[in-house]
Amino acid sequence: MASRLRCALSVLVCFFTLSQILLVFFAREKRGDKIREDVISLFDRKLLLMKAYNAKENTLQLAMLDHPRKNDTMKRQIKRRTDTLRQSQVLSQYTTQTVLVERTKPVCSIPKLDAFSKDAMKHIKNVSKLKCRKRYISQVEDKYLTMHVDDVSAAYFEYIERPEGNDNHVTYSKGIALIDENKKSGNGSLKIRHKLTEDFVKVTIKRDGKTNTEYHAIIVPKGNVIEQANAAQEGGLKYNVAMLMVDSQSASNVKRRLRKAYEYLQKDENTFIFEGHSIVGDGTTAQLSAILAGAFEWDFPESRRGFPGGKHIDDWPFVFKNFKRWGYVTMFSEDEPMYAAFNYRLYGFKKQPTDHYARPFWLESKSDHYVEGICHGENPIHMRSFDYLMDFHDSYTKNLKFSLTILSAMIHDDLNRISNIDDDLLKFMEIMQRKGHLDNTIFILFGDHGARFEGFRETMTGKLEERLPFLSMTLPKQFLEKHTEIKQALRHNRKLLTSFFDIHATLHHMLTYPAQPTVKIGQSLFNKIDPEKRTCEAAGIKEHWCPCLQFLSKNTTDERIISLANATVQFINENITGAIPQAKSMCSVLKLASVKRAGQRVVNERVRKFKQTAQNIKCIECDVILETGENSRENTTTYEIVFSVTPGNGVFEATVKVENNEIFAHPEISRLNRYGTQPHCIQKEYPSLRKFCYCTK
Repeated sequence: MASRLRCALSVLVCFFTLSQILLVFFAREKRGDKIREDVISLFDRKLLLMKAYNAKENTLQLAMLDHPRKNDTMKRQIKRRTDTLRQSQVLSQYTTQTVLVERTKPVCSIPKLDAFSKDAMKHIKNVSKLKCRKRYISQVEDKYLTMHVDDVSAAYFEYIERPEGNDNHVTYSKGIALIDENKKSGNGSLKIRHKLTEDFVKVTIKRDGKTNTEYHAIIVPKGNVIEQANAAQEGGLKYNVAMLMVDSQSASNVKRRLRKAYEYLQKDENTFIFEGHSIVGDGTTAQLSAILAGAFEWDFPESRRGFPGGKHIDDWPFVFKNFKRWGYVTMFSEDEPMYAAFNYRLYGFKKQPTDHYARPFWLESKSDHYVEGICHGENPIHMRSFDYLMDFHDSYTKNLKFSLTILSAMIHDDLNRISNIDDDLLKFMEIMQRKGHLDNTIFILFGDHGARFEGFRETMTGKLEERLPFLSMTLPKQFLEKHTEIKQALRHNRKLLTSFFDIHATLHHMLTYPAQPTVKIGQSLFNKIDPEKRTCEAAGIKEHWCPCLQFLSKNTTDERIISLANATVQFINENITGAIPQAKSMCSVLKLASVKRAGQRVVNERVRKFKQTAQNIKCIECDVILETGENSRENTTTYEIVFSVTPGNGVFEATVKVENNEIFAHPEISRLNRYGTQPHCIQKEYPSLRKFCYCTK
């Protein structure tokens, strides 16, 4: 009897719910998309049971994951009643309707990496805490240079300045003697105090027969900058932007090595962590070109050192310029001047690119790194950057601010050292919050790429981590409360494929809002990305870096694979090192030693058929154009090959295409192990060739 009652009750529930669905349908039939929303809402509230049952068994699991009340009781109810309802004709009729409410699946499936996998943890080591023992005699307090010393025989300081038109040298102001302004303090010690008028200071102190050199970096507000900012353009969102780049940090390594900072960001309801963020090219310069200029390096006039026609990069459309026109005070600091993103391979800037530009300070004070790349005087080198950024916000309280700060010197070559900044990064964010700076600032924390060298990079996990750097965006609470559509878009986008071009578009959107930004590549993260149209191509990600594609492993001894590897080595010899006659004579001819790994790319059908997005009445990317017929068929086969060469035992990774029996090697070839001093003969004149050249002498 009880069984019959349960069955009858179940059938009644089915008819009752179906009648409500039909009412919704007829009431909304002229509003197509709204029907789907109402049906989903009805399912969530009253028909979890039906949603759990579909023609395919996987719907049961989907319902449990989607419903807000995830508990064991509900799971048991679903399982018990599903068996009863399987025979219901009403349910089977409605099964066809459930297709209407299935959630859209992204065209790009983001790899879900285990940050603590065995492959990764083999390369993770504990590092000792930093101990910077050098103690400064001079200090800076409230823009004053001060000292409390009673046995100084002489002391003077100079301002560190940037010579006009030169990004690689510094000049000094006339020395200012501090001893002339000495005043005795109450305790009898010598007190020196001098008001500073420029950002960067070199202090020379003679004491006990020894000469000490100390360096300070502060923000001294510039009157002309404030005047220009007050007369700037109107419009846009009018919030500060603080971008902090942590070199070589994948999303996974941030989880492993910045646990406190990561947990802080995770718990912050105003922070969005993007799980599918991808690189767009090789190394730091590619990512910063995308963020700051919205294009690839090769889209601009030649600027590489050693190449004909090369020149400075001032003409690139850097966003610094846009924010400057909109009334922002700008700042750029990169703590590793020798290998800076726009200076190591490129000619850098002729004119200072931002109002406050820290490159002269880092160039001059590099000698003060008494433990190379770790300590800067009495402080860890990253604290210099944190202090400079904090002072930027403290000094321009009434002005809009845009800044980019890069931490690289300590962490570029070691994926473990990043743990040394965890406590300080957490403290920095907490102080920014406590001072109220984050109440009007969009704070973007990101890595440019994952680890690129040594054994970890040669693993499949390491390869994917390189392509998936960390990205988080923290926005003011009142901003998100006012712009709920942006909050919804950020929440939607955080699990989809994004790129550095999207950050560029977002920065422009800040200036054009509520109008849409005009960009060539990417999409503002303030707009919802359509997952069905978000391919690597749409995000500006070249296929060599695309994390979406799957691979079929190939036998490394296969004749076809060997021939492709040999063709790639030949390409390096003839088209890279061989492209410059002087370098060709100094670099050895490389030969294939072995193939270490090989795979064939397998392209998703929707990726293969996708041609472009198109605008319709709904939004910018709400329509799509697909290739049909012959044009939609794959006529090329793409391989990824990791191989080693002699001499030098260099290990490379290359993407190779085979089309109509012709082999094409992609010119962006990655080196996976260190080259050390192998390219010493060409390193200064042709730094772009350093990863390929093994000097003959």
